Amino acid sequence: MNVGQRPTSELELELTFLPRSVPSQLGSRTATRVVDYYFPADPAIHPRLRIRAADDTYSLTKKMPVEGADSSAHLESTIPLTTLEFDDLTRSWSRIVEKDRFAITIDGYPCEVDVFRGSLSGLILLDFEFESEVAKNAFQVPTICLADVTNEPAIAGGKLAGLSYSDIAATLAHYGYHSLKEG
Repeated sequence: MNVGQRPTSELELELTFLPRSVPSQLGSRTATRVVDYYFPADPAIHPRLRIRAADDTYSLTKKMPVEGADSSAHLESTIPLTTLEFDDLTRSWSRIVEKDRFAITIDGYPCEVDVFRGSLSGLILLDFEFESEVAKNAFQVPTICLADVTNEPAIAGGKLAGLSYSDIAATLAHYGYHSLKEG
């Protein structure tokens, strides 16, 4: 953890989509390897607490919807962690999601593309973040987007933790999605 890092809280406005295909820009970009550990351990509970390793940066984040079940707006509170804190907190944890995150632009919109690894290989999600409700409401969905899954509970990061692609295949098929492989 850098000496100057402090806990932060911010409003996160985002929309999440399943893509029709792998974005072509990924081949020319470097990914950040992200490993998320979700708490609590009970898979019946949608976890809101996450410990994240993003390359060599570690953090503890609590993400709560601002209003009811609307997953497009969250209050996100983050505390930076040291390597030792991260290692101690994640030792022997099973609710894990591994993914490569690419920062690209699609149709003029900044987009984070999550290419899932391990047991969720084949799943790709597109996250578009917005500075304001006005910008979010003015968003024109790019043609690469197959389906809006922002409010699909089965595809939320915490609910995916510890699952495999086959566990969510029926939900994905409902949206017309099929397994995609990057590269």
